[in-house]
Amino acid sequence: MNARPLVLGVLSLLVAGCNSGGPSATPTPTVTPGTSAALQQELAVVEGPKLLEQHPDYPKLRDLETQMQKLEAEKKEVATKGQQDAFKKGQSTFLRALEQAKVEMQQEQASISGEMDGLARALQGQMSAEMTEIKAKLDSELKGTIEKYRPADTVKLNDRGVQAVGEYGENLKLMAARNLTAHRLEKEKAIKSEIDAERNRLDQQVAAYEDEVSLKYQEEKLNLQLKMQNNPNEETEKTTRERLNVIDDEVSAAKAQKRTEIEGQMTAFHDKKQAEFDGEMKSYEARLRDEISVKVGGRREQLMNQSSTSVAPPPEIKAKIEAAQATMQSAMESRKSELMSRMKAKEVEARARLEAKQTEIKARLQQLEKELQQQLAKRTDFLDKKSKARLAEIDKSLEKCKADYKIVYDKMKDDLGKMVGKVAQQKHVDCVISISKDNINFELQDLTDLSMVELKQMGNH
Repeated sequence: MNARPLVLGVLSLLVAGCNSGGPSATPTPTVTPGTSAALQQELAVVEGPKLLEQHPDYPKLRDLETQMQKLEAEKKEVATKGQQDAFKKGQSTFLRALEQAKVEMQQEQASISGEMDGLARALQGQMSAEMTEIKAKLDSELKGTIEKYRPADTVKLNDRGVQAVGEYGENLKLMAARNLTAHRLEKEKAIKSEIDAERNRLDQQVAAYEDEVSLKYQEEKLNLQLKMQNNPNEETEKTTRERLNVIDDEVSAAKAQKRTEIEGQMTAFHDKKQAEFDGEMKSYEARLRDEISVKVGGRREQLMNQSSTSVAPPPEIKAKIEAAQATMQSAMESRKSELMSRMKAKEVEARARLEAKQTEIKARLQQLEKELQQQLAKRTDFLDKKSKARLAEIDKSLEKCKADYKIVYDKMKDDLGKMVGKVAQQKHVDCVISISKDNINFELQDLTDLSMVELKQMGNH
């Protein structure tokens, strides 16, 4: 509390001798009304604050003011400490839940990653086995086609040469398919690691932002709750709760906006990596086809050169053979595409499961935060027995200080009134008012110094 304005405000009402008959029995000299001499005869001034500070009991008044300030400060500290402790406990509960949520997400990610790795290995093995089976079947069909359309009177590349080129090419294709699958799995794993790392980084960014937003309003919310506790009336509670609701809405809106922004960044990052992956796979597959074409052509030319009796098949037979080869290649590509589609579907399913788990955890944390805030808002008694006892002691001490303050102040005011009245009688002034130094009218008598003399004499006695 600031006692100085209170004391001066009361002393400014000090009036000495302003009543019928005046402060003295001595007759007042006759003066013309309205003149400056008349005003000086009727009215004088003193500097109330200056007189108050020179009173012998003024140090007592200041000591009491200091004691009351300390007691009020301690009262506020004791009252708020319990609520701060309760808030810290609630915050600790939420942080533990957040750590548990992170562990759950890591476990879910590890589980899905292991599941996808196992699926990739299984599909790779299945693809290899099926490609071998398809190749054997189509090789047989190709051989039959060649036999069917081979003219009896035409000299052609011998059967061993055709079979050697076909087997060589198909072996190259099988190896290329295996290499392509292995390369795809390796790239998918690398990109998945990059996506998971980016997701983790963005999740940490979201968590840090949400913590920042919550802490931004933490002090204001605590002050509002203390205000509602310390001023338990309907209007204050209504206004405070409205502001708390506005804060909660602002916090939720900020968090939702940040999550939307982060999800947009994650989607863009995922699309970028997917585009890089698709481009890399197309390039790698084209390179493998080119290598196979070069090697098969070289092998065919080599065998044709080795066989002096070998000649190229007629154009119509060559077209039939190429059609059969295309059918074989189409069947292999179709099955490979089917298996890769299954892999993609499993990836989409796993991603959906992971996102659902993340959504469930976020909703659970938001509900926990809301419940903790509601519990804190409903509580009105945060103090233990020891704190309550100390508050009672403080209130008792405050009451005593206030009573002592009033006694000392009333005595000082009475002493000053008597002394100023005595000086006014001596100066034959009808009325004296107390004003501050800045408001002194120099046309009026100033009885401050004479009153100070009286004060000093009182102090000496």
